[in-house]
Amino acid sequence: MALILAVAATSAPTPVVARAPCPAPSPAAIALGVSPGVSPGGDASKAVKAFKDSWRDGPGPVTLARLQELSGHDDPRSVEVLLDVFAKGHAALQPTAREVLGSFHAAKSLSRLETKAIHHRSPAVRRQVLLMLGESRPGDRDWRGVIEAALDDDDSRVRAAAVRSAGRVRADGRLDRVLALAGDADAVVRAEVAGCLVRLVGARSLPVLDALSSDARWRVRLAALEGYRDLKSRVGVERLVGRLEAETGRLREDALLALQRLTGRNLGADPADWRGFLADAPDDFLALADTVALKPARYAGGITYHDVASASRRFVCATDLSNSMGSRGARVDGYAGEDARLSIAITELARLLASLDTSHRFNLITFSNNARAWRRAPVAADTKGLQAAKAEIRDYRPNGGTNVHAALELAFAMADASARDAREADHDIDTLFLLTDGAPTVGELTDTRLLLESVRERNRDLRLRIHCISLAGSLADPTLLRALATETGGHYVEKVR
Repeated sequence: MALILAVAATSAPTPVVARAPCPAPSPAAIALGVSPGVSPGGDASKAVKAFKDSWRDGPGPVTLARLQELSGHDDPRSVEVLLDVFAKGHAALQPTAREVLGSFHAAKSLSRLETKAIHHRSPAVRRQVLLMLGESRPGDRDWRGVIEAALDDDDSRVRAAAVRSAGRVRADGRLDRVLALAGDADAVVRAEVAGCLVRLVGARSLPVLDALSSDARWRVRLAALEGYRDLKSRVGVERLVGRLEAETGRLREDALLALQRLTGRNLGADPADWRGFLADAPDDFLALADTVALKPARYAGGITYHDVASASRRFVCATDLSNSMGSRGARVDGYAGEDARLSIAITELARLLASLDTSHRFNLITFSNNARAWRRAPVAADTKGLQAAKAEIRDYRPNGGTNVHAALELAFAMADASARDAREADHDIDTLFLLTDGAPTVGELTDTRLLLESVRERNRDLRLRIHCISLAGSLADPTLLRALATETGGHYVEKVR
């Protein structure tokens, strides 16, 4: 509390960034050739009905297209159906629904938004609306008061969304409340405070960032690391070097990556090398970093799985057990050409397990037509746990299709359960290794764009790093796996050429 009061006492109001009275049209509106709030013809009720009819068949590409078309119907009926999308909570559709709602500025639409959405009985709706206000700020209204009021919401996920949006719109009218939320019982809220404060008060956020950097939950510490990075100052770099030394798991990777991006240098994971650099660095070393092109950073040390090195000590390996995993590989580095893909997967999993020690916790997921977790929560890599895991992978058999969505959802559900449980800090996974030999063929989502939208939405708070390994190599389209790895800070590896 002393840190909070100190920051509050030294924080001057931050000027609000001026913006145009009317937002730019959304990409969906541009594609339809319409301006925000202007219908291209026809009745909004018909567009709503077309979307609902498509939605009954699930969140496919047609459903997404019908949802985008609502941007041309700035009408209270469109607002209602968008709130329904938020309430039903399908992650693949929510980003587009927020974008469409954020493009509206007709008086009747905004009135419906204020009367129906802001105090909606569903926390999921309130949360999505707050996120939308931080991303789009529809119409020519000042939504800061709405966002600041939501800092007191009874639901922690709504409070977290309010903190995020307060930082985005520079809503500093309740800075004391934001500071107090650094001690919120929910780690999701605490994690949002770091980025919000950096936006609102800059370097004056350091006392709170320092406190959050020692939080018991890794996502809060990650947010503090990102806060240090976003300060773009020598003191921020010094703090990152300190966290590089203090962290023992995946966050060592995050601290190292932040240092590399800020300084334009690859000095490795030894804090002494970074301190030596800082001792001789000129005052403008951060500006000079912008001129340096870095290759994608790779962590050296820790565990290694299919050539991917990771510092993670709490991870999940998801393995494709579809029929095609029984196929022969054309050529695999380090293996005979006649080895089946599943044999390769089992061999590499066994090598990974053999490299673990009691500081690691892990779990296994398999997927074909559906997905299955080996254990309800990660287990310790002790003798008992390793023996059971080795017996499990020896029984892997190929069967069925490739349900990538189910595997990802199961990993996210596992991460979400441990993140919500204050007792489960040791089970709180931070990394997923996803191995497959082909594109999704079965499941609720098989479309690449929808899968990526779903992952972006689900992983915004969970922050899993996803490393993707393809056993089909150039024989399959790598778009999905490459994007999953890139967007989550992971690596993509092709093992068959």
